[in-house]
Amino acid sequence: MGRYAEARDVDQDTLDRERRVLGPDHPDTLADANNLAIDLRALGEVQAARDLDQDTLDRYRRVLGPRPPQHPELRQQPRRRPARAEGGR
Repeated sequence: MGRYAEARDVDQDTLDRERRVLGPDHPDTLADANNLAIDLRALGEVQAARDLDQDTLDRYRRVLGPRPPQHPELRQQPRRRPARAEGGR
């Protein structure tokens, strides 16, 4: 299984924090929801991944319109990790 369980935990924590700080519809929050869905799928939690994918897609469409520029690449985007704040940067 690799380290998907650890990745899921980190990505879930990141998503929870971003939802609180940035809001559930912020593009960064939506990108991290996509990351979590990747982890869930890798762990065999297919229905949870599908549910999260659908919610994320619905939010993208509501926020960015019916055909956001990111939509065609949504599944091919490399995983994005948030930058860590170091020394006030």
